[in-house]
Parts: sequence; C-alpha cells; structure tokens
Amino acid sequence: ADLSSQHLSPLVSANISNTAKAPLAVTVILRYLHMLAPNLKKGTNNVIEHEENMNKLEFFRTIFPRGSITFDVPKEDPMAKPNPDYRIAEGCKLLLVRWELQGDGDLKCPFCKEGNLIYKKVAFSRTAVRPIIDIE
Repeated sequence: ADLSSQHLSPLVSANISNTAKAPLAVTVILRYLHMLAPNLKKGTNNVIEHEENMNKLEFFRTIFPRGSITFDVPKEDPMAKPNPDYRIAEGCKLLLVRWELQGDGDLKCPFCKEGNLIYKKVAFSRTAVRPIIDIE
C-alpha cells in the first residue's frame, strides 16, 4: 500500500462523487486507511490469522503504532500537476480510532461495565465517520 501524495492525490481525483460534508480528500483518504486495516474474526476483536492479514496488521501498525490515532496527510509533490481536491487535505492530521488494533486488550462497555466493545464496521455518512460497535 502506498501512502505517498503521488498515490493519494490520484485516488482523490478518481472518487469525485462526494455526498459527505467532509472534504472529498478527507473522506477518500479515511476510506483508504480503513481498507488497509486487517480483517477481524466475526463477533470478536481478534485479527484473522493468515499471512496476508498479518501483513496488513504489520503495515497498519507502521502507520498507526500502538497508542497512535493520527495520520498526517503528506504534502503534494510540487512537481506533480496540482490537485485542488487533494490540496484541501494535505498537511492535515486525520484521526482514526481503531482501539482493537491500536491498544492492548478489550474496552469495557461504558454503560453496563460488564461487556466488551466489539468493533463491527465503520459507517461513512454525510456528516461523520462513525464506528459501529457491538457489546460482547
């Protein structure tokens, strides 16, 4: 996976339809970052253990080391054709909260204090990027 501006800028251009209120580049880059995350066993926060998925986890942790939730959008290559959509996001810090991949252990339900929060998916809506969770 490539996180350089030379890769992200054309990715933004290829996804010109944007129904979200967030800038197009932010939405596209966040979707791409989520795509890079490893797959989890259904109903758990455990990573599926096969070589490709473990490689995804290793790469994900190079972008987001344990305890880190920020991604700095790289500056656009000054030699490349300017991309106004990408320029909106360059230099921004994007936050990606995936506690099951970035921390140690499960998070307890803040309401019942007994169950664990289980990552289910991310919903990209017009107004936000929301994690969808279950309680184990």
